[in-house]
Amino acid sequence: MDGLFGCSQDAQNCARDVCEALLMLHRNSLVHRDPRWDNIVQLGQLHRVMLIDLEKLAEADAALPEEFEGFTDWDELTLDEGKYTTRSDMRQFGKALQSVLPMGDSQEAHSFVAHLLVKELSAEAALQHCSNDKETQRLGILLPGDLHAEAVV
Repeated sequence: MDGLFGCSQDAQNCARDVCEALLMLHRNSLVHRDPRWDNIVQLGQLHRVMLIDLEKLAEADAALPEEFEGFTDWDELTLDEGKYTTRSDMRQFGKALQSVLPMGDSQEAHSFVAHLLVKELSAEAALQHCSNDKETQRLGILLPGDLHAEAVV
């Protein structure tokens, strides 16, 4: 993990942008299934990010084929009763955030990620948290160097 957001506002903006993208998918009964740092790119100098790798989109709550083994970073808590749900997307994004959250960071940031990990926040609830909670502005999340590379838009 080479990079660091320029400021805590950048961290909040990243979380907000990903939650906005997931919310748009979820409102259309779709799931991303792979919201991790390799699939999040920075849009130039705009301090905005975009969720990519949409070829893995699927219908939310659809049963998975028996032979399907999942994608990178799926674990025993990813699925809900054998189905990948909108809550699964939020957990996977929480795992991405957890992977770059400094141990000494704010309790609010750790609490936000913890709620994502146990599937307590929908995309809409997480987005409200990112947009309205002044404490969330202190996320201070470390980012992999890949995210700092400018995307070709």
